[in-house]
Amino acid sequence: MACRDETKAVQVVGEIKQSLGSASKVSFMKLDLGSLQSVRDFAATFTASRLMSFIFSFLQIYSFSPWNA
Repeated sequence: MACRDETKAVQVVGEIKQSLGSASKVSFMKLDLGSLQSVRDFAATFTASRLMSFIFSFLQIYSFSPWNA
């Protein structure tokens, strides 16, 4: 989850984990769209996190799935 207010984001992440279970992989990354430096920092962290490759893999699997017909 990307958000500029860390306090609110941490609270929401806790609520999501409580409702889905503690094994759910929900995390917070700081992103303030009003700050170009914040956007750059987010992009660098996001790219380094390898989350992007997971998302692309998921989308690729979904696009060839029988449920997408």
